[in-house]
Amino acid sequence: MNEFIDLADIVTPNETEFAGMLDRDIDDSEIEAAMLEWSQAHDALLIVTRGSQGISYVREGQVLSIPTIEADVKDTTGAGDTMNGAFAALMA
Repeated sequence: MNEFIDLADIVTPNETEFAGMLDRDIDDSEIEAAMLEWSQAHDALLIVTRGSQGISYVREGQVLSIPTIEADVKDTTGAGDTMNGAFAALMA
């Protein structure tokens, strides 16, 4: 999978997928450092979806975050797809 990631301009994994990209486990205390490390080695915009913690992304050597809004969540199926769709619509 990583050979295809190297061809992307924007990469939007969730936390589990991001750990898989790194081929190691990561926890909350090290995710920002791991994101910076990955971004320095790749030429793509990295946006990691983090469930109830919102999203984190790297811009100009900094990890920035956008929090979620409080909601009574019934099912998270499709949440990442929804985020990607909204992001793509805003980029268009």
